[in-house]
This record gives sequence, structure tokens and C-alpha cells, in this order.
Amino acid sequence: MYRYTLCLLKSQNEVLLLNREKPPAMGLWNGVGGKIESGETVEASVCREVFEETGYEIEHPLYKGEVILGGEQQVGMHLFVVEVDKRETDGTAFKTREGILEWKRIDWVLHPDNMGIVSNLKLYLQPMLDHPMPRRHTFRYAGHELLTYTHDEIDEASNIV
Repeated sequence: MYRYTLCLLKSQNEVLLLNREKPPAMGLWNGVGGKIESGETVEASVCREVFEETGYEIEHPLYKGEVILGGEQQVGMHLFVVEVDKRETDGTAFKTREGILEWKRIDWVLHPDNMGIVSNLKLYLQPMLDHPMPRRHTFRYAGHELLTYTHDEIDEASNIV
């Protein structure tokens, strides 16, 4: 079920987000990541995806848990966060093959009137940043309607990173 990774690059009170040009989440801001390739470890996948989508070379991102998106089909993502030094050229948005990358203030991401963010990111971002232990974030949907959201601590030893 866990075929994907998602990483948030953080610098002080900002995160680097991608506004995707194609599905899924086309036109919405989200972290970077993607599909785990065959034979690839989860950590290798997230490091590769971050480099491909942002140009940042990262090592040993912090495992923050998982997201389970439930509905007719369940999808799982491993969550990571990594603190980086923002480059001097990172002051403005820039175009990549995946979409537009831009540093966004965390309070901007979490603002209740902000509809341009992937909706579940607004729910799990703060717990992900606040809690030192990995957490499982479970979302249950009916179509695009969110029915329930829960999050709980998971045993760090049980992660597969």
C-alpha cells in the first residue's frame, strides 16, 4: 500500500511547496515526492524525488510517519521532513518540469481561507512538525468529501525506512 513518499523541505518558518501542473493535485500546493521505484528503499526514493523535483541533495531526512488515504482505493505515503538552508536564489517562485516551486510561510499554508493547498496537508502539517515521534494520519473519503481524519503516534521501530 505504501507506494509513495512525500517530503517537506523546511527552512525556519517556511516550507518549499510544489504547485503541480498535472494530476494528482493539479493546481494545488503540496510537498514534493513521488512513487517508490521497484527495488528502491523508501529513504533512497525520497532523496531521489527531492533532488529531481527541487535540485536539493538531501541525506537522512527525518521520518515523520505515514498518510493513509482511504476510500474506494487505499493509498499510502511515507512522510519526511528535512531542514535545509534556503538558497539565495530561492526568494521567488521558479518553474520545474513538475510545476512551480516556491517557499511558503507555514502560517500561510495553514490559514483556513487558503484553498490552494492540498486539503489533507493543512490537517497533518502541524502535527507532523509539532510531534517528535512519527504519526499515522488516516483520512477516509467518500469521493472527494472527507468523512474522518485521525492521527496517532506509531512505533518508530515499526517504520520501514
